[in-house]
Amino acid sequence: MSDGSTPRIVFVMLMVFFAGAVIGCAEGEDPTYATSGPREDTPDEDSADEDTGDFTSDDDDGFEGDCPNAFCVIEQEDRGAVWACENACGCVDDYFDFVDIAAGDAHPISEQELEKVLLDLLNGTTRVDSDRMNETDLTEHILDAFNVRFLLDGINERPLVVRITDEFEIDGYLERDLLLTDPYVGTFEAILLLPRNVEKPVPGVVAVHGHTDDARIYRDDYHGREYPGEGLAIIMPTMRANCADENEDAVTRELLLNGFAFYTVRAYEALLAMRYLQSTAEVDEHRVGYIGHSSGSMVGNLLVRIAPDFRAVVSDNGGDYFKYTAGPLGEMWLQDETAPGAYPVHPSINDLSDTVTPSLAVPYGYGGSMKSIFSFFKAELK
Repeated sequence: MSDGSTPRIVFVMLMVFFAGAVIGCAEGEDPTYATSGPREDTPDEDSADEDTGDFTSDDDDGFEGDCPNAFCVIEQEDRGAVWACENACGCVDDYFDFVDIAAGDAHPISEQELEKVLLDLLNGTTRVDSDRMNETDLTEHILDAFNVRFLLDGINERPLVVRITDEFEIDGYLERDLLLTDPYVGTFEAILLLPRNVEKPVPGVVAVHGHTDDARIYRDDYHGREYPGEGLAIIMPTMRANCADENEDAVTRELLLNGFAFYTVRAYEALLAMRYLQSTAEVDEHRVGYIGHSSGSMVGNLLVRIAPDFRAVVSDNGGDYFKYTAGPLGEMWLQDETAPGAYPVHPSINDLSDTVTPSLAVPYGYGGSMKSIFSFFKAELK
């Protein structure tokens, strides 16, 4: 789905939205923004180091002991299991739980402080650095702006439970339906496609979809099924609360109020998908790339700087890291890309011409570019 250009809703409309939020809080908690209690698979106080969010190896699904492999992936057969998230657009509980679990790494601000930052962005008074930032400094800026360092530190030491809910051969390749569970972000689904009849591990690609899409839509509409025929494995996770609606707005605001950004979590989830891909016997762990569509590409524009395990990155989109849509009453619904700390350097983030990791910019939606994309991955992941 096209994310389009950022609309400029008038100042009065924004103030109406903030006034409505204050009135709603006074009248009682809006169920749209309500947070649930800790999810059942959330580690309790005994399994997390106090105030740090650090986890031991017995946190998840009864896993105890040392990690079984270099990526701490615990693969389980669970045929027929169904993801509890019936509608990915509305799956927000794990993200609200994330704020509690990662409290030791939070940097909370008040609603008034967030309101001022958003108004400055809306009114165009936030300074933008037009000079190209060098890649080393840009990496440091991204790590700080998205407060993602703590998630990257020790990422391969955290248990990642992957349940195989179905597996079958179709059109000459193997399709594997998955549920991935992580101590920080809970459970999300993914689809893995693997080439058949290969003599050695193949390169793999992590593919992240755009707004209102999911893993199946990416597989069917964005050439996902073609990768195995090109000798490439592909894993496609489904992003939750990704429909440019009040749910996405609620999560985005809660994360911003606690010093995170939604893309902090999106990037981490993409890395979890990569961990599973790297752990599979069919994939060469040293030859993994990334491709995104729309908002998925904006996540990739960050990962190309902060995730050196990705050997090649393809992007079809960029943005300024401030994005919203208008709700039915003229409310400003923030989208997941909103990260005020990244806004000043978005021209540098969008510029992929000098990245250390090889990158390829392609037309939005990949129109007419799949041959080039496959050639790029084969060349860079050889």
